[in-house]
Amino acid sequence: MTYDFKGKYEHSIDSKNRINVPAKYRKALTDNGEEELVANWSSIEPCITVYPKSRYNELTEMYRTRLSPISKRDRHFMRLWTMYAIDCSFDNQGRIMISPDLKEKAGIDRDTVIIGTGDKLEIWDPSVLKEHQELTSLSDEDFSRLAAELSQ
Repeated sequence: MTYDFKGKYEHSIDSKNRINVPAKYRKALTDNGEEELVANWSSIEPCITVYPKSRYNELTEMYRTRLSPISKRDRHFMRLWTMYAIDCSFDNQGRIMISPDLKEKAGIDRDTVIIGTGDKLEIWDPSVLKEHQELTSLSDEDFSRLAAELSQ
């Protein structure tokens, strides 16, 4: 199943660690028969990633088949991939629960930015996102060059 999550939304995590998933994303999920999500720590960037459960399961299976159970490095990778992952279901108001561990790993307190990045959502603390973008952003020229390369 292919998803096309895009856009940026600002939301807050409430005192019970719930966050509202934007209606546009919920509709895309339910239109595809997806009722469950998996929230996980992004080991690549300081944010929380949220996958449709079917996509998370595809990635997990791909990793299992490509990683060696006798390799210390591969076992550690799978441990990190699954350690912080939590299954999430929408409540009646379209919210999902975010664990305190995930919030801590991503440096999130209350305010968030939710970004659609194709097959997943990313949940960022706004100040962490701003700092990350300043450190890793592409110049307009680099963005245009990369877009041209990818278009060939």
